[in-house]
Amino acid sequence: TVAGDGRSLAPLPGSPYAVGPYPDAVAITPDGRYLLVSYEDNGVVETFGIDPGSGALRPMGQRVGTGRHPIAIAVAPNGRFAYVSNYDDDSVGAYRIDGSSGALVPAGVAANFRSVTKSCSNASPPWASELNTAICMSALSASRRSRACGSGAG
Repeated sequence: TVAGDGRSLAPLPGSPYAVGPYPDAVAITPDGRYLLVSYEDNGVVETFGIDPGSGALRPMGQRVGTGRHPIAIAVAPNGRFAYVSNYDDDSVGAYRIDGSSGALVPAGVAANFRSVTKSCSNASPPWASELNTAICMSALSASRRSRACGSGAG
C-alpha cells in the first residue's frame, strides 16, 4: 500500500507472505483476482488469491507442474491463458486459467523455441495465436524476435 506521505510504500498486513522455495516469477491476472508464482527449482507454478479489499494473498492450494526451471510467466490480456517460459527446456508451456479457482490447466503440449520460432504463424491449437504473441513479443530477445516474427525491429 502507499504510505500516508503518498510517496513511499508500506507493507500489507501479513507481508512478506510465505511461499515455496525459490520463487522466481510472478504474474497477476488482468482482473486482479489471482497471483501466479513460479518456483524455479521445483518446476511448479502456484496460484494465490488476492483479496480485493486489502490486497492480501491467500494460498489456493493450486499447483501445476511445468517444464524445468520456469523463469517467466505471461498472462494473456483476456485473462484466459498463462504462458510459462521454461529455461532448461527451451520451451513455453500454455495453460488455461480456470476463472473460478485460478487453477492452471494445461492447454496443450509445451512449445519448444527451436520449433515454434521457425514461424510465428503455423501453430493450430485454439491458444496458438496467444502463444505466438507471447513468444514473439515477450519471451524472445530482440534479435531472435526480429528473425522469428518477421519484424524489422530489434
